[in-house]
Amino acid sequence: MSVRQSVTIPAQLAIEVERVARKKHLTMSRALVVLAQRGVEAEAAARKNFDATYRRFMSEADPERKGEGRI
Repeated sequence: MSVRQSVTIPAQLAIEVERVARKKHLTMSRALVVLAQRGVEAEAAARKNFDATYRRFMSEADPERKGEGRI
């Protein structure tokens, strides 16, 4: 399913999206979708990584290791 949206983006961002679109032979709309999807996936991966690191930190029993901040 697709949803049609109208957005206003800063001029510099539009230039970058156009650059990506030309490089990958995509329309501006398709380039925006690809870039947005990558951003959503990167955000989910960062959250997953953060959650795993937090769980390791909270399960660490050695107070000295907790103080190191490098679990």
